[in-house]
Amino acid sequence: MTSYKATLAAFLDKEENTESVLAEKVGRSQAAINRYRRGVRFPDAETARLIEQHTGGAVPFAVWQSDFLERAGIAA
Repeated sequence: MTSYKATLAAFLDKEENTESVLAEKVGRSQAAINRYRRGVRFPDAETARLIEQHTGGAVPFAVWQSDFLERAGIAA
């Protein structure tokens, strides 16, 4: 399965999508979006749901959830 950071990066790599616009839509800083994109930070569930909503499902919460479970050592 694709990672959350890869899914977010793929969305943001499209010419019409920018970190700044997404940041404004979800109420986070451009720097925070950039950190999520690079995998330096991992967003909380609320932010991941907002990102899903404002990307029209292109960055699904289910991918975040899968990464979260793996990071927590719960996923097999």
